[in-house]
Amino acid sequence: MEKKINKYQDALDFIKGYHQYYCEEWLPGDEEEIKKGLECEQTLQELIDRATPKKISHDGFYHSTCPICGTQHIEPLESDDEFKYCPMCGQALDWSQDER
Repeated sequence: MEKKINKYQDALDFIKGYHQYYCEEWLPGDEEEIKKGLECEQTLQELIDRATPKKISHDGFYHSTCPICGTQHIEPLESDDEFKYCPMCGQALDWSQDER
């Protein structure tokens, strides 16, 4: 899944470069248009960040915590796909545990 996310991040970074060039060459002084473009870039970055699975913290028992909103979840069974995303904030969750 990480490759897919990188693809979207790469596309956004490409668009950011063009937006910067476009603003410098064609829109100098058009603050409203520049602001609108930056807001769109920020919105897309939020979507990419939300879709990128983030590691949850395990408490050592059967509870884990969303790294974004702090909601506690009961760890799913291995076959359970119910919690790929936090039901409270929508953050993609990475349930893998680091090997020790």
